[in-house]
Amino acid sequence: MSIVLSFTVKEDVYFYYLLIGSLTSLFTVIYILLVLIFGLTDNRKSGNGLNGKEISKDDLTVVVPVYKEDPTIFEKVVSAIRKEKVKFIVVGDGCSSPYKEITEKNGGKFVYLKERGGKRKALREGLKYVKTPFVMFLDSDTILPRGSIEKLLSRFEDNVGAVSPEVSILSTKSEYVGYVSEMMQRLRDISYRALSKFGSVISVNGQCVIYRTGLIKPFVMSSEFDNVKVLGFRTILGDD
Repeated sequence: MSIVLSFTVKEDVYFYYLLIGSLTSLFTVIYILLVLIFGLTDNRKSGNGLNGKEISKDDLTVVVPVYKEDPTIFEKVVSAIRKEKVKFIVVGDGCSSPYKEITEKNGGKFVYLKERGGKRKALREGLKYVKTPFVMFLDSDTILPRGSIEKLLSRFEDNVGAVSPEVSILSTKSEYVGYVSEMMQRLRDISYRALSKFGSVISVNGQCVIYRTGLIKPFVMSSEFDNVKVLGFRTILGDD
């Protein structure tokens, strides 16, 4: 009798494993199909600006935190910002030369932090000097294509708080790593386009993102920005 009972319980366990596995696979396939459908058919037009008015590049300040970046790459980043003809601030996170000279040569403002505090503290320090209604956070190795700022600003509407672009990897030492990274980036971009069709995304790309200054500034200046908690527990999150 006990043998029959044991056999029945074991079969029930296998059945539930099979059922759960099948349902998980089914939902995964459905999710992927929906993401592809909504992501690849996302052809939304530009936004209407604020109260129907087009947003000017004069309404934007770019903040770039830098720490031991390759000077050649950094100069390309800053040069691209200068060509966009926008105000920009570079925060040296425990470093000054040659970033200060490159920044000032291209017409930007350089803010020096004596002690390295990480990307978050650098962004906070840079945000203190922002007086425009919009702010872009840009990594020191991310080069803006010509006209990209105007395209990003054109996506804003009255109910939009942040806009982030698709970021491509230019080159790596390993072609294999480059291909895999590009594939992962494209998959994420498709997912974000699908989610944005419903008015929200999981997160925006910390490499390059434009926020409403009035929306992000109170949070960045608060202690919560340094000590993020989920359900009351302190969490360790990447700066992006």
